[in-house]
Amino acid sequence: MTPEALEIRDAAVMVLRQAMMEAEPVLKHIGINRQDLEPDDQLPALIVLADRERHQPDGDLNAGEPSFITELSLVFLLKTFGDAADDADDIDQWRNPNALESDLQPSSEMIVRALLSNPKFVGLFEGVASMEETRSFPRDGETFYAQARIEMVVQYRMTFPPYVPDDYRKTVLVTKRPGADPDAPPLKTVIDLAST
Repeated sequence: MTPEALEIRDAAVMVLRQAMMEAEPVLKHIGINRQDLEPDDQLPALIVLADRERHQPDGDLNAGEPSFITELSLVFLLKTFGDAADDADDIDQWRNPNALESDLQPSSEMIVRALLSNPKFVGLFEGVASMEETRSFPRDGETFYAQARIEMVVQYRMTFPPYVPDDYRKTVLVTKRPGADPDAPPLKTVIDLAST
């Protein structure tokens, strides 16, 4: 990943940490690494990933310095679970994915709203090329999990100016007047950019 991609990902994490402090339910974990999260300790949780970068040429190929239109795929993985109910009336609710989906919806909506309404975050790129959300409800024993995967593709431009290791710093110009005596001393001019 390029530094620009990581900067955008880290800015998304900062925006979401601030937004989640005021949200219900409060997330126990917001991170940037893929990992297995244990329900009792760390759920509900959000993982923010800079998942994929795609560079396409900006303008003619091999004409000037390399420049690209870059599409960065940011992925937001939101995961929560349903607790086992003690009384029989609630037992269908925590086993029902629809009940979990209603818990997932506010957090999922808040992620998109917090990011796209934050001018500092939106100012890091030119625009949002696409967004996609998928949901799944895996089961582990008697516990259902609700997972939302929000993929936001943002677009920005990158340019790679050439690196010239022997960059121009100084010119020494030695001249003689035409028709001058060969033993006449030359005229020496030094142009030093370091001193200008």
